[in-house]
Amino acid sequence: MAQFDPQMKFVSKTGTSSSVLVAFERGMDPYRAAAGAVAELIDLVDDEQTFAHYAGALQMMFIGLEHRPPETVLEVRQFLGAIHAQWPWWVHFLAPKPTQWRTLLFALAGFHATPDGLVTDLRQVRRLVLDMLHANRVLCSHFDRHPSASRVTALTTWTAIKRGAHG
Repeated sequence: MAQFDPQMKFVSKTGTSSSVLVAFERGMDPYRAAAGAVAELIDLVDDEQTFAHYAGALQMMFIGLEHRPPETVLEVRQFLGAIHAQWPWWVHFLAPKPTQWRTLLFALAGFHATPDGLVTDLRQVRRLVLDMLHANRVLCSHFDRHPSASRVTALTTWTAIKRGAHG
């Protein structure tokens, strides 16, 4: 298996850009890569300014999947599962893009393939989302952020999830 360190790229830690990129390459050790990604993600809570600046800015990129949906690749599911198990607060930073949330929820909740597409257990998805929103509230409270910050993240997240479910 190829040795690959996940590439967490802070496009800009200052200025107007608020993009963060985590790149995952097929063929790497997903657990080692997840540990590296978590170490980088934790830097996003170094201070309140960085925390606020990068909320909803994390973009995921999956390399070498040959046009397959990322959630159908075992290494991607292991990678996302390991990140989430080690540091569930990371979802605060995930951009509210339907495709990203679809990938994350299908990867974490599991699925089975049908002729019409992938099907997942909606009860499991609901539990995951509630756990994610709770982690987000805890993280926001750590920085004494007004509860509305958590609600805004929850609303944009839920909108992205609903769009992703139909996409």
